[in-house]
Amino acid sequence: MMEPIFVGVDPGGNGGIAWQCGVRVWALKTPPDDADLWAVIHTLAISNADTGGSTLILAVLEKVGGFVRGSAGNIGSAMFQFGASYGKAKAFLIAAGIQTVEVAPTTWQRKLGMEPRRGQETKGQWKCRLKARAAELFPPLKVTLQTADALLLSEY
Repeated sequence: MMEPIFVGVDPGGNGGIAWQCGVRVWALKTPPDDADLWAVIHTLAISNADTGGSTLILAVLEKVGGFVRGSAGNIGSAMFQFGASYGKAKAFLIAAGIQTVEVAPTTWQRKLGMEPRRGQETKGQWKCRLKARAAELFPPLKVTLQTADALLLSEY
């Protein structure tokens, strides 16, 4: 049996997908095109099939709610787009036969030693703290705000 592959998926237009196998780690911003997102997820599944399906692939998908902060004037539209991104990611993982667990943000953040967002801390400051934690865990990678959560989810 080969080493397991752990996948982290941060859904949404500003999210990312990351996967790690042993010491090898990859991360990218969520592709804007559905076909490209499917290609990434499907490639992970195909690479496993090529090894006789002997590798465990486990995806951690961030379990999200419906409220999108900072969407002044277009809250319904923003919620719909965010939910659609989440649904597509979940459907693609299932269609690819990748075992998937959904984890609430506070659960994976606490497990990785991140204290909850502080009262006066802005969303940007909080995201920078998450990015710094991901950079600490994956020093060879160029961690971005788009890939940080996905990397942390793959580590969870």
